[in-house]
Amino acid sequence: MTDALTLKMIFEGPMRVGTGYAGKGLDEVIDTQYPLHETAIKGVIRDSARILVAQLAKWDRGDDHPFITAVFGGGHGQISPWNFSVEIPQPPRLAARAGIKLNEDGIVEPGYLLMKEELWWSAEKPPKLTVIRRGTIEPPEGVNLNSESVINAHLALIHLAARLTQKIGQRKARGMGWVSFSAESSGRPERSVKEDLDAVTEAVVAYSQLVGEVGHVSVA
Repeated sequence: MTDALTLKMIFEGPMRVGTGYAGKGLDEVIDTQYPLHETAIKGVIRDSARILVAQLAKWDRGDDHPFITAVFGGGHGQISPWNFSVEIPQPPRLAARAGIKLNEDGIVEPGYLLMKEELWWSAEKPPKLTVIRRGTIEPPEGVNLNSESVINAHLALIHLAARLTQKIGQRKARGMGWVSFSAESSGRPERSVKEDLDAVTEAVVAYSQLVGEVGHVSVA
């Protein structure tokens, strides 16, 4: 049974995860020790998972669907059973980018020049996100799935949500942070999008029973 997932992150251009700290003559610098923080990436993938599950379960409540919290954790001490870690085979190239503000006449306004550091990642040796199970995963009472099916559905949701994720970091609207995730087999069977969508759909229906909100689950 597969209980891990490795995803390559291919960046289409520069990216930046803000620190709010100035240095090296720049208004904001990169945290070179943690240029890609696992928590930030997990949060972005979780947002994509929310969108996918909301569509499948017709979920329009303000809180997370039970399957989202089962995979990513939630309140009241509910932690994720998965550990997210980033591997950086090749350090990124650092560069600086100027940011300006133009007035209505197209002239740069005084005092609005900002110089910020940014990262350029290697396409040949891209950073990788590895997701590894760190504890026992059992279906809660009322969910009619076995442990193996639940674990597979967890990984299926993480995989699909990562593939839906397109941007990481600051200034996404200006061509920065565009990214694509792709699963790396690493000796494990390749994940099928169709099979993963079926697994997630089955889990969403099962976990919806916990709150009596089955909805009209649909698969495109």
